[in-house]
Amino acid sequence: MKKIYKIFGGIIGALLLILIIVASQTFPIASGYGAKNLCSCFYNSGRSVESVIQNELSGFLVNLGSYEINEDSSATGSVFGFAKRKAIYRRGMGCTLLAGEDEDLIRAQPRKSFNPETPSDTLYWPYGELIKDSLPNGINIKKISQIVDQSFIEDNPEKKKNTRAVIVVYDNQIISYVLNRKLKLVK
Repeated sequence: MKKIYKIFGGIIGALLLILIIVASQTFPIASGYGAKNLCSCFYNSGRSVESVIQNELSGFLVNLGSYEINEDSSATGSVFGFAKRKAIYRRGMGCTLLAGEDEDLIRAQPRKSFNPETPSDTLYWPYGELIKDSLPNGINIKKISQIVDQSFIEDNPEKKKNTRAVIVVYDNQIISYVLNRKLKLVK
C-alpha cells in the first residue's frame, strides 16, 4: 500500500512540477500580450477597457489574467497575480511592452519621425497627418460605402469578423475611413 502512495505521490509531484514549468513560461507571455493590447487599444484607438477585455483578451490563458490602465499612461497585466508585465504609452510612438528595460530610459527616448525638420501636421498622409480634401476622378463613393458597411456585418456567428476600423486608400490617398461604424468621407 505504501508503494502505491509513493507512486501516486511521485505522479502528483511530477504533474505539479510540469505545471510550474509551463506556468513560468506561459504566464509572462499572456500577461505581456494582454498589457500591450490593452495599452494600444485604449490609448491609440480610444476603446474602453471593457471592450478590449471582452473582445481581444477573452482567449484561453489570456482570459485568466487581470489587466488595468494606470495613471502614468500605461497598462499592466498579470495572471493570477504572477508574471506582472507593463506596457507604456508614448504620444506619437504608441505603446511599448517593457521587457526588462528601464521605463525612464524608454520614456526619455526622442520621438523619431520620417522628417524631423517638418512637423507631421503639415504633411499629407502617408508622411503626415493631413488628408487631401478632394477625391481622384472616377471614385464611386456609394460602392465604397457598401463594401465598407459589409465589413462590419457579422453574418457568421461561428466566425466573427470583429472589424473595428477600415481605411480605403487609392493612389496613395485616403478615400474614406470608418471608426466604430461612423463613415467619414474625404471630399
